[in-house]
Amino acid sequence: MGTTRLIVDGPGFTVPTEVGVDRLSELLANPKNRLWLDISDPGLAEVGLLRREFGFHRLALEEVTKPHERPRCDAYSGYYFIVVYAAEHGESAFAPRELNLFWGENYLVTLHRSPAAVLTVLAEARRRWEHHEGRDAYGIACLAYGLFESLVDGYFTVQDRMRERMEGIEDAIIEGAQGGAADLFRLRKELLRVPRLLAPTSHVLAEVLRRER
Repeated sequence: MGTTRLIVDGPGFTVPTEVGVDRLSELLANPKNRLWLDISDPGLAEVGLLRREFGFHRLALEEVTKPHERPRCDAYSGYYFIVVYAAEHGESAFAPRELNLFWGENYLVTLHRSPAAVLTVLAEARRRWEHHEGRDAYGIACLAYGLFESLVDGYFTVQDRMRERMEGIEDAIIEGAQGGAADLFRLRKELLRVPRLLAPTSHVLAEVLRRER
């Protein structure tokens, strides 16, 4: 069963504030409100909520509960369905973490499986949203931009970790330690995945900007 959180900013709120999800219909009806609905581990109940409250297309809702192979941006009438990846590096390997978005005129819906990398990105995006002086002027795009910015910051962290691994493998090979070649091949395999999953993130955002212009 999923966990759903609703954060609202707009008239009557001095900062983005978490409220009960039971207020979603009421708050969504006012276009001056800016809403962030975050859903972890979405299931049938959460998909039903999205169908009732937002009227998302059936094909878009089918995408919510299945994994995707690469970032993408699908344009529907009045909103976008977006797939991007947060970057995580565990003790020994790179791990991409999928994050799905519905981006509308006054709302952002985020859906994920709650890995640490995604939770870190969401927490940082909220912090930036709360402290951004242009929240009123830029609307929900202010939150979306902060989310993408936080994603990219996470990429640099993983880049630094992979550089450390490369240096460690180089030292092991020079010293003649066993396992250096195997580690090198594993790292090469991981690096082949990185451009396919992370590089298109900027293309996704560029596609939204192109259509909005």
